[in-house]
Order: sequence, then structure tokens, then C-alpha cells
Amino acid sequence: MSQSEIEFEVVGAMIKYVLDDYLDLAVEASRSCPDHAGQEEFDHLIKGMWGVYMAVLPETGQRVIYKFADRHVKDPVIAAKIRGITHLIRGTFYVTRTSRDLFTLVHEKDDTPYKVVATSEMQSLLWPGTSIHCIIYPWGSDNIYRLAVMVVAETPRNLMKEAITKLQKRIYKPSQDKEESMQVSINSSLAPILKKYPSPWIKDMCVNLKIRPMKKHKERTEAIAGRLTRGIKKVLDELSDDEITCLLHVYIMGGYAKYGQLYKKFGKTGDDGPPYNWSSNENTMSPIGLLRTKGLLVVGKMKMGTRNYKVAMIASDVMRSLGKTLRGDWDRIIKEIIADDDDLRKLQHTKQSHR
Repeated sequence: MSQSEIEFEVVGAMIKYVLDDYLDLAVEASRSCPDHAGQEEFDHLIKGMWGVYMAVLPETGQRVIYKFADRHVKDPVIAAKIRGITHLIRGTFYVTRTSRDLFTLVHEKDDTPYKVVATSEMQSLLWPGTSIHCIIYPWGSDNIYRLAVMVVAETPRNLMKEAITKLQKRIYKPSQDKEESMQVSINSSLAPILKKYPSPWIKDMCVNLKIRPMKKHKERTEAIAGRLTRGIKKVLDELSDDEITCLLHVYIMGGYAKYGQLYKKFGKTGDDGPPYNWSSNENTMSPIGLLRTKGLLVVGKMKMGTRNYKVAMIASDVMRSLGKTLRGDWDRIIKEIIADDDDLRKLQHTKQSHR
């Protein structure tokens, strides 16, 4: 791994640290984000990143960036660079290019030039001769700055969306991979699984399940588990047809399905995992993703024989709750789903032949 890749990972870890441990502070700080008309569909991404960087400023009184650098960054050189983020600069800049990877941004207020490096995703948005409203921060001792987040750019809308989406996935995918590698079994109940999830995911689930705000992570996870075991009928009533079909597919399979197989059926229509940011964007989520953001499906590794497989599963206590709820009209719906699916018909035939 190159030095730049290592440094990018550390910055990504810093963002995750702020979202996990100082989410409320970041959300409050995001309110200072300038308007960016015409970019509403990824408004939450831009405001989220703006809030993260505003939350690390010394005036918050929290010493967020210093705590992260002291506790989580082993390399003293990178730790010093991370602490430099507190000296960030925000404003409108004019863009000029000096080399393949280095840009000069000239501050609109005082014409001060700054040499800035940007990720490959953001480089595609830095067009010489245009202006951007952004945050930059010093990175090391060579008068080099890094581009943190852009709020307004004179860039085609489709390029802006593509770059932000790619950058978000690059930052958060390692964390999501870790969460999805936890060991689960058919006996795993929901609350212990949720306790290992990042705070942003849990807060999103509370919003999606209409659970009142709570301060402690443990309280939120227990409230989610309670809603999905004692109040699941109301949750089911608010699901879309595609979500119902996906959930019942896993239910009929016995409460779990190999992830790859489920993805082929229900994941190709959009994002299949919870975004690691402020709120779930239902317009881009597949049925799998939507069910995950409500806690109805969880993802992990399950041992089958001598191998571990990535699975999507319904937690055991939620399965029991579903078993008590799926009566009456649900029997007809389940039969229709089985009739339309070759794999489920084969499974049903196998079960009947073993009786």
C-alpha cells in the first residue's frame, strides 16, 4: 500500500470516528453548510461531510481530532498531519491546475493561492477556470493542502453525483466489509448484532422505524429489537411489495439465504447496503438495502459445513415474531411467492418429501 493510500485510509477512519462517537455534534455542525441549489438528491452527503469537518474544530470544545490522533494513529507523522485539520480554511476558490495531481486554488476574498491535492474522484470536478465553495486543510509541512469537501462547483450535475458517490463508497466500504464479516447463526438474536453496528446505521434504523430519539446506543438497539418483535405487524404494513417479497423469500428459506443468491434476485435494482451517512436514501436502495435499514435483514458470515458463507438473515427473535404474525391472508401471499420462484418450489418439495 502506498503512502497516499495509507493516509487516505487514516482520513477515512477519522471520518468514521466522528460519525460513530460524535454524530450529534456533526449533525449540529452540518447546519452551517451553505446552500447548494440543484444538488438536493445528494444533499445529505455534502452536509454530512461538511458537518464532520466542522465538528473537529477547536471551538466545539471537544478536542475531537486530538483524541483521534492520540488514540488511533500510530504513525507520528500522519498523526501530526491529522491534527492540522483543525486549521482548515473554507470559502470560495478559483481553480487553476499546475500539474497532474496538484491544483492551485485561489481564495476569492484575498487572492491567496493554495496548492491542493485531491482524491481521484474529486479531481474530475476541479476544472481550471471555474470556482468552487469548499473546505481545504493543511497536510504536512510543505504548504500543501487537501480538499475535504465541495459544496458548490461549476460542474455538470451527473459528474458531481458520480464523484461524490464513488468517494463515499471508497471511504466507507472497508468499515462496511468489517460489519458484514461478523459471525452469525440461526440462533443469533437481533439486539446483540445491532450493538456491534455503527451509530449512524442504528440512528437511521430508529428514524425508519419511527422510534423516538434516544441518547444511548444500547437503548436504541433494544428499542429496535423491541419494535421488530413486539410491534412487527405495523412495520410489515408499511413495507413495499418488493420488500415484502424479499423478506418472505428469506423467511420461507428458513430465516437465512446465501447473500450472492439473494442479491441476484433482489439486489440488482439499487444499493444493497446501508449508506454510512446521515439518512438512508430510499430512491437508490434495493429491497435488500431497505430491509437492512429497518433491521429486518442483517448480514454476516455463517458456517455451513466446513465453510463460512456470507448470508442475509432474519434474526431468530424476529423470525419467531414473524411466525406468529404471518397468518390468515399472509398464507395466500406466501403460496404465491413460492409458486413464482423455482428455488422455493424445490425447497418446499424437499421439505414435504422428508415428512
